[in-house]
Amino acid sequence: MNYEQLEKLFNDSRDEKAKLLGQKADLLKEQTELLKKRDDYLKHHMTGLGPTQIDGLLKKMEQFDYSILPHQISVNEFNIVDRCEVCHAGIREPLDLRPEDLAPDGPGKKPDSFARAFVSHPNKEVLEIHKPERFGCASCHWGNGRATTSEIKGHGRHKFWLWPMFEKENTEAGCQQCHAKDR
Repeated sequence: MNYEQLEKLFNDSRDEKAKLLGQKADLLKEQTELLKKRDDYLKHHMTGLGPTQIDGLLKKMEQFDYSILPHQISVNEFNIVDRCEVCHAGIREPLDLRPEDLAPDGPGKKPDSFARAFVSHPNKEVLEIHKPERFGCASCHWGNGRATTSEIKGHGRHKFWLWPMFEKENTEAGCQQCHAKDR
C-alpha cells in the first residue's frame, strides 16, 4: 500500500469507528438514563449506606429465596411460628424503605396497595430490643403470623380469628400485653 491508500484506510476506519460509537451511544441511551436515575435515587435516599453495603443488598436480591421457610421465624420455646416476613420482606433492611419509594410509577409517585408490604420497620430501635428471632411479629402486632394465603387471614381479619392485627394508629397497643406494669 502506498501512503494515499493507507490514509484512506485510516480515515475510513476512523469514520466507521465514529459511526459504531454513535450507534452504541444510541443503544445505551436508555440504560445510561436509568443508571443515572438510580444513582440519583441512591444518593438522596440511601444515605449512610456505602458502596459495599449497596453491593451486598444487590447481591442479596439476586440470590433472594422466594420460598416460605427462609423467612419463617420459629421460636420453639414459646410455640411461635411467624411468617410475616414472607410478605413484609423489607422490614429488617438497613435502609428506610417507604411506600412512596416503592411506587410502581417511580419514587415519589402514588404507591399502590402492595407498597406497604415491602417497607422497612418504622422503629428500628424496637427491633434491636425485641429481636424478631425471639418474639416474631404477631406477638406484638397480633394478627395470624402463620397465615400466608391472604392478607385478610395474615392480618387476622378473618371471621374465625379472635385477635386481628392492630390498626396502624394503634400498633403500640400490643406493648401492654408484656409491659402493662411498666407504667
